[in-house]
Amino acid sequence: MSTDLPELVVRSAVVSDRAAARDQFIGLTVVDGTVFSVRSDGRIETLCSGIRRAAWAPATALPREIGVVTSVGAVVLISDDSTNVFPLDVWWIEPAAPATARQAVSSSGFDDLADRLGLEIAFDPDAMTGFQTASAVVHVPLPDTAARRARRRTFVVALLQAIALVPVPIAFALLGRGWGGSVAVLGWLSAAVSAAALVNVALSVRGRRRTRLRIGTTVVRPRSGPGWFRARAGISVASGMVVIDDGRGRSVLLSTPQATSSASAVVRARTVRGKQARAVLIDGTDVVRAELPFASWPESDIDELLRELSVIRDAGSDRRRSADVCFDPHRGAAVPGTSLIAWTSLGVVPLTAVGGATILQLMVSVFAKIGGPLTWGIALSFGSASVVILLAVIGTELGGRLPPVEPPPRGFRPSRTFGSVVGWFVLLSAVAVGFLAVGDPGTACYAEALAFASVALHWSLYRRRAIQSRRGVTSIGRWLATGCRN
Repeated sequence: MSTDLPELVVRSAVVSDRAAARDQFIGLTVVDGTVFSVRSDGRIETLCSGIRRAAWAPATALPREIGVVTSVGAVVLISDDSTNVFPLDVWWIEPAAPATARQAVSSSGFDDLADRLGLEIAFDPDAMTGFQTASAVVHVPLPDTAARRARRRTFVVALLQAIALVPVPIAFALLGRGWGGSVAVLGWLSAAVSAAALVNVALSVRGRRRTRLRIGTTVVRPRSGPGWFRARAGISVASGMVVIDDGRGRSVLLSTPQATSSASAVVRARTVRGKQARAVLIDGTDVVRAELPFASWPESDIDELLRELSVIRDAGSDRRRSADVCFDPHRGAAVPGTSLIAWTSLGVVPLTAVGGATILQLMVSVFAKIGGPLTWGIALSFGSASVVILLAVIGTELGGRLPPVEPPPRGFRPSRTFGSVVGWFVLLSAVAVGFLAVGDPGTACYAEALAFASVALHWSLYRRRAIQSRRGVTSIGRWLATGCRN
Protein backbone atom coordinates (compact mmCIF):
# COMPACT_ATOMS: atom_id res chain seq x y z
CA MET A 1 0.00 0.00 0.00
CA SER A 2 1.20 3.48 -0.73
CA THR A 3 2.34 5.53 2.24
CA ASP A 4 0.82 8.68 0.66
CA LEU A 5 -2.70 8.40 2.03
CA PRO A 6 -5.39 11.09 1.95
CA GLU A 7 -6.23 12.64 5.28
CA LEU A 8 -8.40 10.15 7.12
CA VAL A 9 -10.99 12.12 9.05
CA VAL A 10 -12.38 8.90 10.58
CA ARG A 11 -10.36 5.73 10.92
CA SER A 12 -11.37 2.08 11.19
CA ALA A 13 -11.15 0.63 14.68
CA VAL A 14 -9.06 -2.28 13.39
CA VAL A 15 -7.28 -3.13 10.14
CA SER A 16 -6.81 -6.85 9.43
CA ASP A 17 -3.93 -8.46 7.53
CA ARG A 18 -5.94 -11.53 6.41
CA ALA A 19 -6.47 -12.15 2.71
CA ALA A 20 -10.24 -12.10 3.19
CA ALA A 21 -10.00 -8.50 4.42
CA ARG A 22 -8.19 -7.11 1.39
CA ASP A 23 -11.21 -4.93 0.46
CA GLN A 24 -11.71 -3.43 3.92
CA PHE A 25 -12.01 0.30 4.54
CA ILE A 26 -9.24 1.88 6.58
CA GLY A 27 -11.00 5.20 6.96
CA LEU A 28 -13.22 7.98 5.67
CA THR A 29 -12.38 11.33 4.15
CA VAL A 30 -14.40 14.33 2.95
CA VAL A 31 -13.93 16.26 -0.29
CA ASP A 32 -16.33 18.99 -1.49
CA GLY A 33 -19.21 17.83 0.66
CA THR A 34 -18.90 14.17 -0.34
CA VAL A 35 -17.85 11.38 2.01
CA PHE A 36 -15.33 8.99 0.48
CA SER A 37 -14.11 5.63 1.76
CA VAL A 38 -10.44 4.68 1.57
CA ARG A 39 -9.81 0.97 1.12
CA SER A 40 -6.81 -0.98 2.34
CA ASP A 41 -5.44 -1.27 -1.21
CA GLY A 42 -5.47 2.51 -1.65
CA ARG A 43 -8.70 2.79 -3.66
CA ILE A 44 -10.90 5.79 -2.92
CA GLU A 45 -14.63 5.41 -3.54
CA THR A 46 -17.68 7.61 -3.11
CA LEU A 47 -19.72 6.59 -0.09
CA CYS A 48 -22.44 9.22 0.26
CA SER A 49 -23.15 12.79 -0.79
CA GLY A 50 -25.80 15.46 -0.41
CA ILE A 51 -25.86 15.06 3.37
CA ARG A 52 -28.30 17.53 4.92
CA ARG A 53 -28.53 16.23 8.49
CA ALA A 54 -26.25 14.44 10.97
CA ALA A 55 -27.24 12.85 14.26
CA TRP A 56 -26.02 10.46 16.91
CA ALA A 57 -28.39 7.58 17.59
CA PRO A 58 -28.31 5.22 20.57
CA ALA A 59 -28.69 1.53 19.83
CA THR A 60 -32.26 1.59 21.14
CA ALA A 61 -33.29 4.20 18.57
CA LEU A 62 -32.23 2.10 15.59
CA PRO A 63 -34.46 -0.58 14.05
CA ARG A 64 -33.43 -4.20 14.45
CA GLU A 65 -33.11 -4.48 10.69
CA ILE A 66 -30.02 -2.29 10.91
CA GLY A 67 -28.11 -5.04 12.71
CA VAL A 68 -26.22 -5.16 15.97
CA VAL A 69 -25.13 -1.76 17.26
CA THR A 70 -23.41 -1.59 20.65
CA SER A 71 -24.30 0.73 23.51
CA VAL A 72 -21.99 3.43 22.16
CA GLY A 73 -24.49 3.96 19.34
CA ALA A 74 -24.01 5.12 15.77
CA VAL A 75 -23.63 8.28 13.73
CA VAL A 76 -26.33 8.74 11.10
CA LEU A 77 -25.85 10.93 8.01
CA ILE A 78 -29.12 11.66 6.24
CA SER A 79 -29.49 12.82 2.65
CA ASP A 80 -32.57 13.23 0.46
CA ASP A 81 -32.39 9.67 -0.84
CA SER A 82 -30.45 7.66 1.74
CA THR A 83 -29.81 7.18 5.43
CA ASN A 84 -26.19 6.25 6.17
CA VAL A 85 -25.48 4.54 9.48
CA PHE A 86 -21.96 4.32 10.90
CA PRO A 87 -21.73 2.11 14.05
CA LEU A 88 -19.20 3.77 16.34
CA ASP A 89 -17.72 0.58 17.74
CA VAL A 90 -16.16 -0.34 14.37
CA TRP A 91 -15.13 3.23 13.48
CA TRP A 92 -13.51 4.08 16.80
CA ILE A 93 -12.08 1.56 19.29
CA GLU A 94 -12.68 -2.19 19.48
CA PRO A 95 -14.17 -2.82 21.97
CA ALA A 96 -15.57 0.66 22.56
CA ALA A 97 -14.05 2.50 25.50
CA PRO A 98 -16.17 3.83 28.39
CA ALA A 99 -17.22 7.29 27.22
CA THR A 100 -20.18 9.61 26.84
CA ALA A 101 -21.92 9.87 23.48
CA ARG A 102 -20.40 13.28 22.73
CA GLN A 103 -16.97 12.06 23.74
CA ALA A 104 -17.22 8.98 21.51
CA VAL A 105 -18.41 10.99 18.50
CA SER A 106 -15.63 13.54 18.91
CA SER A 107 -12.90 10.98 19.67
CA SER A 108 -13.82 8.88 16.63
CA GLY A 109 -13.55 11.86 14.28
CA PHE A 110 -17.20 12.05 13.23
CA ASP A 111 -17.51 15.47 14.86
CA ASP A 112 -14.79 16.70 12.50
CA LEU A 113 -16.39 14.89 9.55
CA ALA A 114 -19.73 16.61 10.17
CA ASP A 115 -17.98 19.96 10.52
CA ARG A 116 -16.38 19.49 7.09
CA LEU A 117 -19.84 18.82 5.70
CA GLY A 118 -21.04 22.11 7.19
CA LEU A 119 -23.20 20.30 9.74
CA GLU A 120 -23.40 19.77 13.47
CA ILE A 121 -24.21 16.37 14.94
CA ALA A 122 -27.48 16.43 16.86
CA PHE A 123 -27.78 14.49 20.11
CA ASP A 124 -31.41 15.23 21.03
CA PRO A 125 -33.97 12.39 21.07
CA ASP A 126 -35.97 13.90 18.20
CA ALA A 127 -33.00 13.88 15.83
CA MET A 128 -33.94 10.43 14.50
CA THR A 129 -37.56 11.35 13.74
CA GLY A 130 -38.58 10.08 10.33
CA PHE A 131 -35.86 7.43 10.15
CA GLN A 132 -36.48 5.32 7.03
CA THR A 133 -35.33 1.73 7.41
CA ALA A 134 -35.88 1.01 3.72
CA SER A 135 -33.33 3.61 2.65
CA ALA A 136 -30.82 2.84 5.42
CA VAL A 137 -27.32 1.74 4.47
CA VAL A 138 -25.00 0.48 7.20
CA HIS A 139 -21.36 1.28 6.55
CA VAL A 140 -18.75 -0.86 8.31
CA PRO A 141 -15.03 -1.13 7.53
CA LEU A 142 -15.22 -4.87 6.98
CA PRO A 143 -18.58 -6.20 5.71
CA ASP A 144 -19.38 -9.83 6.47
CA THR A 145 -20.26 -10.49 2.82
CA ALA A 146 -17.77 -13.36 2.59
CA ALA A 147 -19.24 -15.02 5.69
CA ARG A 148 -22.80 -14.76 4.37
CA ARG A 149 -21.71 -16.16 1.00
CA ALA A 150 -19.91 -19.03 2.74
CA ARG A 151 -23.00 -19.82 4.84
CA ARG A 152 -25.16 -20.06 1.73
CA ARG A 153 -22.60 -22.24 -0.04
CA THR A 154 -22.23 -24.50 2.99
CA PHE A 155 -26.01 -24.84 3.30
CA VAL A 156 -26.25 -25.96 -0.32
CA VAL A 157 -23.44 -28.49 0.15
CA ALA A 158 -25.00 -29.83 3.36
CA LEU A 159 -28.37 -30.13 1.61
CA LEU A 160 -26.78 -32.11 -1.24
CA GLN A 161 -25.15 -34.44 1.28
CA ALA A 162 -28.41 -34.97 3.13
CA ILE A 163 -30.16 -35.75 -0.16
CA ALA A 164 -27.43 -38.23 -1.08
CA LEU A 165 -27.82 -39.98 2.28
CA VAL A 166 -31.61 -40.37 2.45
CA PRO A 167 -33.96 -39.39 -0.41
CA VAL A 168 -31.80 -40.62 -3.29
CA PRO A 169 -31.23 -44.15 -1.88
CA ILE A 170 -34.95 -44.42 -1.11
CA ALA A 171 -35.81 -43.33 -4.65
CA PHE A 172 -33.40 -45.91 -6.11
CA ALA A 173 -34.89 -48.59 -3.87
CA LEU A 174 -38.43 -47.80 -5.04
CA LEU A 175 -37.84 -46.99 -8.68
CA GLY A 176 -34.59 -48.67 -9.61
CA ARG A 177 -35.56 -52.31 -9.33
CA GLY A 178 -33.91 -54.39 -11.99
CA TRP A 179 -31.26 -51.77 -12.68
CA GLY A 180 -28.04 -53.49 -11.79
CA GLY A 181 -25.93 -50.33 -11.93
CA SER A 182 -27.98 -48.40 -9.38
CA VAL A 183 -25.67 -49.34 -6.51
CA ALA A 184 -22.62 -48.14 -8.41
CA VAL A 185 -24.40 -44.88 -9.27
CA LEU A 186 -25.07 -44.29 -5.56
CA GLY A 187 -21.38 -44.81 -4.82
CA TRP A 188 -20.24 -42.36 -7.49
CA LEU A 189 -22.88 -39.84 -6.43
CA SER A 190 -21.61 -40.00 -2.86
CA ALA A 191 -18.02 -39.50 -4.09
CA ALA A 192 -19.09 -36.46 -6.15
CA VAL A 193 -20.91 -34.89 -3.20
CA SER A 194 -17.87 -35.51 -0.99
CA ALA A 195 -15.71 -33.75 -3.59
CA ALA A 196 -18.06 -30.74 -3.52
CA ALA A 197 -17.75 -30.63 0.27
CA LEU A 198 -13.95 -30.61 0.00
CA VAL A 199 -14.09 -27.68 -2.42
CA ASN A 200 -16.35 -25.83 0.04
CA VAL A 201 -13.85 -26.37 2.85
CA ALA A 202 -10.98 -25.07 0.71
CA LEU A 203 -12.96 -21.96 -0.31
CA SER A 204 -13.96 -21.28 3.30
CA VAL A 205 -10.42 -21.33 4.71
CA ARG A 206 -8.45 -19.67 1.93
CA GLY A 207 -9.20 -16.18 3.24
CA ARG A 208 -7.34 -16.94 6.48
CA ARG A 209 -3.99 -16.58 4.75
CA ARG A 210 -1.94 -13.80 6.32
CA THR A 211 -0.70 -10.99 4.11
CA ARG A 212 1.67 -8.17 4.94
CA LEU A 213 0.04 -4.78 5.51
CA ARG A 214 2.07 -2.04 3.88
CA ILE A 215 0.92 1.07 5.69
CA GLY A 216 3.77 3.46 6.27
CA THR A 217 7.33 2.73 7.37
CA THR A 218 8.09 0.76 10.52
CA VAL A 219 10.08 2.93 12.93
CA VAL A 220 9.82 1.05 16.25
CA ARG A 221 10.04 -2.69 16.98
CA PRO A 222 9.45 -4.47 20.31
CA ARG A 223 12.61 -5.12 22.28
CA SER A 224 11.34 -8.16 24.19
CA GLY A 225 8.64 -10.80 24.09
CA PRO A 226 8.06 -13.99 22.09
CA GLY A 227 9.77 -14.32 18.73
CA TRP A 228 6.53 -13.83 16.77
CA PHE A 229 5.86 -10.60 18.68
CA ARG A 230 9.30 -9.14 18.02
CA ALA A 231 9.12 -10.13 14.35
CA ARG A 232 5.54 -9.06 13.51
CA ALA A 233 4.57 -6.28 15.93
CA GLY A 234 5.69 -2.77 15.20
CA ILE A 235 4.85 0.91 15.06
CA SER A 236 4.78 2.62 11.67
CA VAL A 237 4.21 6.18 10.54
CA ALA A 238 2.11 7.06 7.50
CA SER A 239 0.94 10.55 6.51
CA GLY A 240 1.08 11.82 10.08
CA MET A 241 -0.65 8.74 11.49
CA VAL A 242 0.68 6.18 13.92
CA VAL A 243 0.00 2.59 12.85
CA ILE A 244 0.41 0.06 15.66
CA ASP A 245 0.52 -3.63 14.68
CA ASP A 246 -0.17 -5.99 17.58
CA GLY A 247 1.68 -8.88 15.89
CA ARG A 248 -1.46 -10.98 15.50
CA GLY A 249 -2.58 -9.47 12.22
CA ARG A 250 -4.53 -6.49 13.55
CA SER A 251 -3.44 -2.87 13.40
CA VAL A 252 -4.90 0.38 14.70
CA LEU A 253 -4.51 3.77 13.03
CA LEU A 254 -4.14 6.80 15.31
CA SER A 255 -4.06 10.35 14.02
CA THR A 256 -1.57 12.90 15.41
CA PRO A 257 -1.34 16.72 15.30
CA GLN A 258 0.72 16.39 12.12
CA ALA A 259 -2.29 14.87 10.34
CA THR A 260 -5.22 16.78 11.81
CA SER A 261 -6.14 19.45 14.33
CA SER A 262 -9.34 17.66 15.37
CA ALA A 263 -9.98 16.24 18.81
CA SER A 264 -9.59 12.70 17.46
CA ALA A 265 -5.82 13.11 17.24
CA VAL A 266 -3.46 11.77 19.90
CA VAL A 267 -2.20 15.03 21.38
CA ARG A 268 -0.39 13.98 24.53
CA ALA A 269 1.29 11.01 26.16
CA ARG A 270 1.73 10.25 29.83
CA THR A 271 4.48 8.07 31.23
CA VAL A 272 3.27 5.80 34.00
CA ARG A 273 5.98 4.43 36.28
CA GLY A 274 5.94 1.49 38.62
CA LYS A 275 5.59 -2.24 38.12
CA GLN A 276 3.73 -1.81 34.83
CA ALA A 277 5.58 1.16 33.37
CA ARG A 278 4.05 2.32 30.10
CA ALA A 279 3.33 5.22 27.80
CA VAL A 280 -0.36 6.15 27.64
CA LEU A 281 -1.47 7.84 24.39
CA ILE A 282 -4.42 10.18 24.91
CA ASP A 283 -6.45 12.03 22.30
CA GLY A 284 -8.01 15.50 22.47
CA THR A 285 -11.12 14.20 24.22
CA ASP A 286 -9.12 12.58 27.05
CA VAL A 287 -9.75 9.05 25.75
CA VAL A 288 -6.86 6.59 26.09
CA ARG A 289 -6.22 5.27 22.58
CA ALA A 290 -3.21 3.03 23.24
CA GLU A 291 -0.86 1.84 25.95
CA LEU A 292 2.72 0.89 25.14
CA PRO A 293 4.33 -1.04 28.03
CA PHE A 294 8.05 -0.38 28.32
CA ALA A 295 8.59 -4.06 29.12
CA SER A 296 7.89 -4.66 25.44
CA TRP A 297 8.68 -1.37 23.70
CA PRO A 298 11.92 0.64 24.06
CA GLU A 299 11.12 3.85 25.94
CA SER A 300 13.77 5.92 24.17
CA ASP A 301 12.39 5.03 20.73
CA ILE A 302 8.83 5.82 21.84
CA ASP A 303 9.97 9.20 23.21
CA GLU A 304 11.71 10.08 19.96
CA LEU A 305 8.71 9.03 17.86
CA LEU A 306 6.26 11.09 19.91
CA ARG A 307 8.53 14.13 19.73
CA GLU A 308 8.75 13.87 15.95
CA LEU A 309 4.96 13.64 15.68
CA SER A 310 4.43 16.73 17.89
CA VAL A 311 2.74 14.72 20.65
CA ILE A 312 3.13 16.51 23.96
CA ARG A 313 4.70 14.60 26.86
CA ASP A 314 2.40 15.10 29.84
CA ALA A 315 4.00 14.80 33.26
CA GLY A 316 0.69 14.08 34.99
CA SER A 317 -0.16 10.70 36.45
CA ASP A 318 -2.79 8.39 34.97
CA ARG A 319 -4.30 5.41 36.78
CA ARG A 320 -6.40 4.23 33.83
CA ARG A 321 -5.49 0.85 32.44
CA SER A 322 -7.21 -1.30 29.81
CA ALA A 323 -6.05 -4.60 28.36
CA ASP A 324 -8.04 -3.81 25.19
CA VAL A 325 -5.67 -1.01 24.15
CA CYS A 326 -2.47 -2.37 25.70
CA PHE A 327 -0.10 -3.49 22.95
CA ASP A 328 1.71 -6.39 24.57
CA PRO A 329 1.87 -10.11 23.65
CA HIS A 330 -1.48 -10.68 25.38
CA ARG A 331 -3.48 -8.29 23.21
CA GLY A 332 -6.04 -10.00 21.00
CA ALA A 333 -4.97 -13.50 22.05
CA ALA A 334 -8.58 -14.71 22.02
CA VAL A 335 -9.48 -13.29 18.61
CA PRO A 336 -7.99 -16.03 16.36
CA GLY A 337 -9.77 -18.73 18.33
CA THR A 338 -13.02 -16.80 18.41
CA SER A 339 -12.81 -16.32 14.64
CA LEU A 340 -13.28 -20.07 14.25
CA ILE A 341 -16.83 -19.87 15.57
CA ALA A 342 -17.93 -16.23 15.10
CA TRP A 343 -17.38 -13.17 12.94
CA THR A 344 -14.53 -11.02 14.24
CA SER A 345 -12.46 -8.04 13.14
CA LEU A 346 -10.08 -10.45 11.37
CA GLY A 347 -12.70 -10.67 8.64
CA VAL A 348 -12.41 -14.42 8.08
CA VAL A 349 -15.19 -16.98 7.60
CA PRO A 350 -16.23 -18.80 10.82
CA LEU A 351 -15.92 -22.56 10.50
CA THR A 352 -18.76 -23.80 12.69
CA ALA A 353 -21.13 -24.49 9.79
CA VAL A 354 -18.28 -25.85 7.68
CA GLY A 355 -17.36 -28.26 10.47
CA GLY A 356 -20.95 -29.51 10.65
CA ALA A 357 -21.01 -30.04 6.89
CA THR A 358 -17.73 -31.96 7.17
CA ILE A 359 -19.33 -34.38 9.63
CA LEU A 360 -22.03 -34.99 7.04
CA GLN A 361 -19.28 -35.44 4.45
CA LEU A 362 -17.72 -38.21 6.53
CA MET A 363 -21.09 -39.95 6.72
CA VAL A 364 -21.48 -39.66 2.95
CA SER A 365 -17.94 -40.98 2.48
CA VAL A 366 -18.74 -44.06 4.58
CA PHE A 367 -21.99 -44.55 2.65
CA ALA A 368 -19.99 -44.51 -0.62
CA LYS A 369 -18.87 -48.03 0.29
CA ILE A 370 -22.13 -49.21 -1.26
CA GLY A 371 -20.64 -48.55 -4.70
CA GLY A 372 -17.58 -50.68 -4.12
CA PRO A 373 -13.97 -50.21 -2.95
CA LEU A 374 -13.15 -47.61 -5.63
CA THR A 375 -15.91 -45.14 -4.83
CA TRP A 376 -15.40 -45.75 -1.11
CA GLY A 377 -11.69 -45.00 -1.36
CA ILE A 378 -12.23 -41.86 -3.42
CA ALA A 379 -14.94 -40.51 -1.10
CA LEU A 380 -12.88 -41.32 2.00
CA SER A 381 -9.87 -39.51 0.57
CA PHE A 382 -11.99 -36.39 -0.01
CA GLY A 383 -13.47 -36.62 3.50
CA SER A 384 -10.04 -37.15 5.07
CA ALA A 385 -8.63 -34.19 3.15
CA SER A 386 -11.41 -31.94 4.53
CA VAL A 387 -10.67 -33.09 8.07
CA VAL A 388 -6.93 -32.53 7.65
CA ILE A 389 -7.48 -29.01 6.27
CA LEU A 390 -9.81 -28.05 9.10
CA LEU A 391 -7.52 -29.50 11.76
CA ALA A 392 -4.54 -27.67 10.28
CA VAL A 393 -6.43 -24.36 10.28
CA ILE A 394 -7.76 -24.86 13.80
CA GLY A 395 -4.30 -25.84 15.04
CA THR A 396 -2.75 -22.78 13.42
CA GLU A 397 -5.31 -20.37 14.86
CA LEU A 398 -5.23 -21.84 18.36
CA GLY A 399 -1.59 -22.85 18.63
CA GLY A 400 0.14 -19.92 16.91
CA ARG A 401 1.37 -16.72 18.56
CA LEU A 402 0.52 -17.73 22.11
CA PRO A 403 0.98 -15.22 24.93
CA PRO A 404 4.02 -16.25 26.99
CA VAL A 405 3.87 -17.96 30.37
CA GLU A 406 6.21 -16.47 32.96
CA PRO A 407 7.50 -18.56 34.61
CA PRO A 408 6.43 -21.77 32.84
CA PRO A 409 5.26 -24.69 35.01
CA ARG A 410 8.05 -27.11 35.97
CA GLY A 411 7.91 -30.83 36.59
CA PHE A 412 5.10 -33.34 36.12
CA ARG A 413 2.25 -33.13 38.59
CA PRO A 414 -1.00 -34.54 37.14
CA SER A 415 -4.13 -32.51 37.71
CA ARG A 416 -7.79 -33.50 37.64
CA THR A 417 -7.89 -32.26 34.05
CA PHE A 418 -5.10 -34.67 33.17
CA GLY A 419 -7.25 -37.55 34.40
CA SER A 420 -10.12 -36.37 32.20
CA VAL A 421 -7.82 -36.08 29.17
CA VAL A 422 -6.44 -39.60 29.65
CA GLY A 423 -9.88 -41.07 30.40
CA TRP A 424 -11.52 -39.75 27.22
CA PHE A 425 -8.53 -40.68 25.09
CA VAL A 426 -8.47 -44.27 26.39
CA LEU A 427 -12.24 -44.65 26.02
CA LEU A 428 -12.34 -43.46 22.42
CA SER A 429 -9.24 -45.47 21.54
CA ALA A 430 -10.95 -48.58 22.91
CA VAL A 431 -13.94 -47.86 20.67
CA ALA A 432 -11.56 -47.59 17.72
CA VAL A 433 -10.00 -50.94 18.57
CA GLY A 434 -13.48 -52.48 18.78
CA PHE A 435 -14.40 -51.28 15.27
CA LEU A 436 -11.05 -52.51 13.97
CA ALA A 437 -11.71 -55.94 15.46
CA VAL A 438 -15.02 -56.27 13.59
CA GLY A 439 -13.39 -55.33 10.28
CA ASP A 440 -14.42 -51.66 10.00
CA PRO A 441 -11.14 -49.74 9.69
CA GLY A 442 -12.81 -46.57 8.35
CA THR A 443 -14.97 -46.04 11.44
CA ALA A 444 -12.02 -47.07 13.62
CA CYS A 445 -9.94 -44.25 12.12
CA TYR A 446 -12.72 -41.76 12.83
CA ALA A 447 -13.00 -42.95 16.45
CA GLU A 448 -9.24 -42.58 16.94
CA ALA A 449 -9.39 -39.11 15.38
CA LEU A 450 -12.01 -38.23 17.99
CA ALA A 451 -9.66 -39.50 20.69
CA PHE A 452 -6.97 -37.05 19.60
CA ALA A 453 -9.59 -34.32 19.14
CA SER A 454 -10.66 -34.77 22.77
CA VAL A 455 -7.12 -33.89 23.87
CA ALA A 456 -7.14 -30.78 21.69
CA LEU A 457 -10.56 -29.80 23.08
CA HIS A 458 -9.33 -30.01 26.68
CA TRP A 459 -6.32 -27.85 25.78
CA SER A 460 -8.58 -25.33 24.00
CA LEU A 461 -10.67 -24.95 27.15
CA TYR A 462 -7.48 -24.42 29.19
CA ARG A 463 -6.28 -21.90 26.59
CA ARG A 464 -9.50 -19.91 26.89
CA ARG A 465 -9.27 -19.74 30.69
CA ALA A 466 -5.61 -18.72 30.58
CA ILE A 467 -6.24 -15.94 28.05
CA GLN A 468 -9.14 -14.56 30.07
CA SER A 469 -6.95 -14.36 33.17
CA ARG A 470 -3.93 -13.06 31.15
CA ARG A 471 -1.72 -15.80 32.64
CA GLY A 472 -0.22 -16.77 29.31
CA VAL A 473 -0.65 -20.07 27.48
CA THR A 474 1.70 -23.05 27.30
CA SER A 475 1.83 -25.13 24.12
CA ILE A 476 -0.20 -28.32 24.07
CA GLY A 477 2.92 -30.50 24.34
CA ARG A 478 4.28 -28.60 27.35
CA TRP A 479 0.79 -28.56 28.92
CA LEU A 480 0.57 -32.36 28.73
CA ALA A 481 4.14 -32.76 29.99
CA THR A 482 3.33 -30.78 33.14
CA GLY A 483 0.19 -32.81 33.90
CA CYS A 484 -2.32 -30.34 32.37
CA ARG A 485 -1.76 -27.82 35.12
CA ASN A 486 -3.68 -24.58 34.79
